[in-house]
Amino acid sequence: MFDPDDWWCCITSAERGLVFVTLTAFFTPEQYIIQTTFDGYWVAFTGKILYTEYFTYWLRTFGLTSRVVEISPTEFVAVYDLNPDVWSLLYLQTISDNAACGIPCPYISFPFNLP
Repeated sequence: MFDPDDWWCCITSAERGLVFVTLTAFFTPEQYIIQTTFDGYWVAFTGKILYTEYFTYWLRTFGLTSRVVEISPTEFVAVYDLNPDVWSLLYLQTISDNAACGIPCPYISFPFNLP
């Protein structure tokens, strides 16, 4: 089961920031974020390049799936859908007592902190 309480403080503060800004898209009726917007957030928050194994792993773990949305009959845009099962738990984590990570990560290593 996806339980962010187990590992929330193991991801970097930059990745937690990325979760916070991505959550704004979760509260839209469509529950997606435009791919170029998320990609810009990714680079700005993590300082890492796009489309690496790490990036792909992060998308999969956090329930983001890519698709194309028709904006008009002649205009299409790539988006990431936010899995509601995952992002509702992430939202609850961000408003919990442990959102600021007063409790340190209990793991010696963690898969999100790959080089």
